[in-house]
Amino acid sequence: MIELAPEPAASQPTAAALAPLAGELTRHPRLLTVWRVRNVVCALIASTALGVSAIALLGGSIGAGFAGAATLALLAFGWWHAGAAFARYRACVLDDGIELQSGVFWRSVAFVPGLRIQHTEVNQGPLDRRWGMAQLIVYTASVKLGALRVLGMPQAEALALRDQLLKRGSDAV
Repeated sequence: MIELAPEPAASQPTAAALAPLAGELTRHPRLLTVWRVRNVVCALIASTALGVSAIALLGGSIGAGFAGAATLALLAFGWWHAGAAFARYRACVLDDGIELQSGVFWRSVAFVPGLRIQHTEVNQGPLDRRWGMAQLIVYTASVKLGALRVLGMPQAEALALRDQLLKRGSDAV
């Protein structure tokens, strides 16, 4: 018979994390770092394509100068945008559901009533695992908003909230 090894202790929620969660959820401080890394990589990819096109169309030194200025502008914008998005990102557990506020230019507030939650999922990418973060995905019984993604939660809190939402759903049935 094959025995499965227990999960590492780091993925087990602590007693404090298992307390009923209500109010604003904790944003992991490394979420800002992850968003900045993502934006810098995207800016470098875009500026590389722009630089090659500028050098081909405008010539050597003029194209290179334009490409350098565009690279600096894209990097600065990406850095600023990640900070602004982090400052405006909020997730709250309310008595009757979950609310998520996000956006820099186009701001949105999404609310999922507890009775509409069908199932939940906790995901981690490579940087999330490195820094102990997780993403909670709440799937809903809705056509327009099929899933609500709460990003950058501490892993123990994401697991505890998942369990709390599953318990809440079984009580409602």
